[in-house]
Amino acid sequence: MAAAMVVEALLSASVETLRDRITSSEFQDFLKNRKLNVSLLDEMKTTLLMLNAVLNDAEEKQITDPAVKQWLDELKDAVLDAEDLLDKINTDSLRCKIEQDSADQNVIANKVMTFLPSSFSQLSWGMNSKLEAVTQRLNNFAKQTDILGLKSVSLRAHKTSTTSFVNESVVVTHDLLPKLECLRVLSLAGYGNITELPNSIGNLEHLRYLNLESTSIQRLPDAICTLYNMKTLILSYCRELIELPKKIGNLTHLRYLDISETGLKEMPTQISKLHNLRSLSTFFVGRHQDGLRVSELKKFPHLQGKLCILNLQNVVDSMDAVKADLKSKQQIEELVLEWGSDTQDSQLTRDVLDKLQSSTNLRRLAINYYGGTSFPNWVGDSSFSNITYLSIRDCKYCFSLPPFGQLLLLKRLSIRGMKSMQTIGHEFYFSNIGSSSFHPFPSLEYLKFVDMPNWEEWLPIEAEGKILPFPRLQTLILYMCPNLRGDLPNHLPSLKECSISGCNQLEAKSSLLHWITSIDKLSIEECGQGFLGVFDSDSQSSLSELRIEKCDSLQCLPRMILRGDFLTGLDIRDIPSLMCFPNNSLPTSLTILQIENCEKLEFLPQEVWLDYTSLETLFIRHSCHSLTSFPLGCFPQLKSLSIEGCPNLELFTQVEESALTLESFDITECKSLKSMSQVQSNSLLALTFLALRRLPNLESLPQGGFPCNLGSITVLNCEKLSSMAIAEWGFQQLSCLSSFEIGGDDIINKLLNQRLLPTSLEELFVSDLSYLKGLQYLTSLKELHICHCSDLESLPEDELPSSLMFLRIYGCPKLEERYGNQKGKHLSKIARYKFCALCCIVYSIQQQSWGRICGPASFPSPVLLQQLQQLKVIRTGVASVQPVSLVAVTLLVTKEPAVSSATMFPNTTLGVRRFGHQVAETPAKVFRPPPGRNTFAGIDARACLGTGVSARRWPKHPCSPIRVQ
Repeated sequence: MAAAMVVEALLSASVETLRDRITSSEFQDFLKNRKLNVSLLDEMKTTLLMLNAVLNDAEEKQITDPAVKQWLDELKDAVLDAEDLLDKINTDSLRCKIEQDSADQNVIANKVMTFLPSSFSQLSWGMNSKLEAVTQRLNNFAKQTDILGLKSVSLRAHKTSTTSFVNESVVVTHDLLPKLECLRVLSLAGYGNITELPNSIGNLEHLRYLNLESTSIQRLPDAICTLYNMKTLILSYCRELIELPKKIGNLTHLRYLDISETGLKEMPTQISKLHNLRSLSTFFVGRHQDGLRVSELKKFPHLQGKLCILNLQNVVDSMDAVKADLKSKQQIEELVLEWGSDTQDSQLTRDVLDKLQSSTNLRRLAINYYGGTSFPNWVGDSSFSNITYLSIRDCKYCFSLPPFGQLLLLKRLSIRGMKSMQTIGHEFYFSNIGSSSFHPFPSLEYLKFVDMPNWEEWLPIEAEGKILPFPRLQTLILYMCPNLRGDLPNHLPSLKECSISGCNQLEAKSSLLHWITSIDKLSIEECGQGFLGVFDSDSQSSLSELRIEKCDSLQCLPRMILRGDFLTGLDIRDIPSLMCFPNNSLPTSLTILQIENCEKLEFLPQEVWLDYTSLETLFIRHSCHSLTSFPLGCFPQLKSLSIEGCPNLELFTQVEESALTLESFDITECKSLKSMSQVQSNSLLALTFLALRRLPNLESLPQGGFPCNLGSITVLNCEKLSSMAIAEWGFQQLSCLSSFEIGGDDIINKLLNQRLLPTSLEELFVSDLSYLKGLQYLTSLKELHICHCSDLESLPEDELPSSLMFLRIYGCPKLEERYGNQKGKHLSKIARYKFCALCCIVYSIQQQSWGRICGPASFPSPVLLQQLQQLKVIRTGVASVQPVSLVAVTLLVTKEPAVSSATMFPNTTLGVRRFGHQVAETPAKVFRPPPGRNTFAGIDARACLGTGVSARRWPKHPCSPIRVQ
């Protein structure tokens, strides 16, 4: 099935390529001048369409019919050869045209006319011969369809692709590029250390898809402008990219150009030659008189999808906006219009926006940093009935909003930074008060106002009849509206979530209660008593989540909270004046309770703790200073307990000896805590995570030592614990421990010297050491993290475990000096361990076996390079490995031993691994070269990029991108 999908994708792309080539003027001129046989191309196109029609039937039959499967495999190679030939013709034609355009026309014309009779007659004969051979080969496949019983069936619907494998990629490096001359798809996305591309990329004349997303590339080489078959170029999130090649206009077949979120500030004027663009993410209006003008947008008639037009402050003539003719671009669905600085002429700015009116097919619209004092009539006009998303940002001179209530399908509306607006009235809902049956904003689900410093009033609609806006509004957000007074809309029947922050003057009246009591989630931050007072009633509440933060006047939580039988999450933060809960109780339906920076708050009385049978997570940070003891087991279902900065907490106790449900136990910076000895270790059988940090007076652990099922332990800055006998810690019973973090010479070296740490340990984090020895017995250790050891001078270079995959050294100046030199002798002593960044599993055609080549020192191998030269298709994915007829290579970031030569593993199982964690495997024997071939037709590369390192301790990508030297 995979093979048939490959061929179908190839054929679809080939038919599209052929159609585009034949109809292009430069291609026709080239054929005429070179006397190439156009009828052969027409015949090839017809044959490909015939073959494409039977692919669905072939895909089904190849599962049970080996002959059909072989037919598909061989057809794939034939189609690739046809594409290669077309690419050659197309590249020559475009190169000839560009050379003629760039040179003196009379001189080049004489040279061409002189040259044609001798050299190109022979070239034309060769091209015709190749065309005839390829066409005949494809015709033979078409004739075999009847013999194989293949029938024409309806083609499966699939997303149109601009290249054979637009969603597939391979990660390669500079040294490999010259060897991959048949490459069609190349992705280096996410490789942050890539800062440039070599000029040799110009040799990839068949390249159709290039993805450099999220790299650190600053400029593209000029050679990239000779890739005349390129259709997709992705440069998004290349934030260091500051310019595009001046001759980018040579890429006349380019259809998709994504330069969103880059460092670009302008574009070369030659961009306007890319008439075939279907998608242009961003258009920069030039600053200078000879820069790119907004009127050049008229030269992209096929644009679709999303378009961002930036630097509109550079438009000096509103007629340029007229010439852009956005109205005619019916397939643009998302439009962003952005000015980059304050304008000196607000009327010109308004005229520009007015004349940039788009098609009414628009679905998403954003207007940013607009400098006019009002919006033109088309913004908010009811004819734009397809708009579902609208954003107005930092239009700080506008005094009013357009009638967005008329947009029938509008679902999300965000208004930010309108600093001159003081009042929202009826103009926000409709342009003219009409039928009393019309409900403004009939589809709106999400409404957000942010940073409106002068907004004072939100007036209700005054009209005859009952006009009720926002019938479907589900989320209302008000941030940083400090002068907003009065009431909010009082009829919001669908409201489920409300978040209000920085609205100190906002008041609430009883009329609000009908939606306040029915919402599901409520967040209140920096609001005054005038708004909070509405919650201090005995009304029933439907809240499931409540967050209250930085409400300085609050001394007791509102009574309405107690009436919430559905409240499951309560988060209280930064309220130093808060002293108590209502009636010293909370809803027993709570599952999560978080309290932070509420020093005066009295915690719940211990006699009611048993009533909270649903509470699973309790987080107390720098709060409840009166808390002196904590009896474990009083919350019957508590699974996660985190207490930090409770200065008077002295001990933990246990209400009974029955098993506790606690799974995670984290205690930090409780300076008075002395004892945990009243807690029985054997009652904590569910505990898997334990962290004890900055507890200078803690003298004891739970009775019996560490609970036996712990998987992760952290013990830091607990000085008095070191006086305990190491045997009492209970390490001998920790058969499940995989991660351990500890600091200080006394404890860690005792543990290592006496071999008390379990051999199951996979991660070890150590700090504040002056020497380190005795690691070799930890036979499962994969990661070693050494942090803040200012006196540690060296590692036990001959005693590191052979299982070690990852070494991190941070904040250790003497270690960094010893091992920082990549060519130093000390680094070479540990280089034989598994610290390299690349492992390649490769199939050897000669030896019919799998090998593992590791590097960077030994990569790329001559065998691999020899085979890669024949690549035509490279695919990657993290999906399970599928049995396909392609030779397979797996590139992944791992830490395998750096060996000087390949080690072969015949008849083994191919495992795709992520730092030792297996994600997929399949017998290697399912990967075989295509029948009768000695070279690669393609590679199925399943790339597994990752670290396996705990996200809480290490950045997303600690390893450098693969860079083969």
